[in-house]
Amino acid sequence: MQFCRATSHKLDGDPIYKTCDKYMDNEQFGSKLALAAFVSLAYQCGAIGVKLSEDTEYLYSHIDDPLLRDELIGSGAKFRLHPMLWGAFKKTNDIS
Repeated sequence: MQFCRATSHKLDGDPIYKTCDKYMDNEQFGSKLALAAFVSLAYQCGAIGVKLSEDTEYLYSHIDDPLLRDELIGSGAKFRLHPMLWGAFKKTNDIS
């Protein structure tokens, strides 16, 4: 979080900066809310799929709703990397 605050200029349109700034300045905005905000942003980017509860399927922004409100992401939510991103990571890990 300190990295976000260490920037010499504010990034007005950057949602990551806004979340970090909110977390650092507001005692009511705890780590669970910050994590939910980051999960929501990663979902929006298409990097992860989110399973909101045990009885739901994984949601992906390119198939389901493109936005996922932070307040929908509770403590029982799970997330996983998008399969294509996972595949890209496997290819970059091949050093041989």
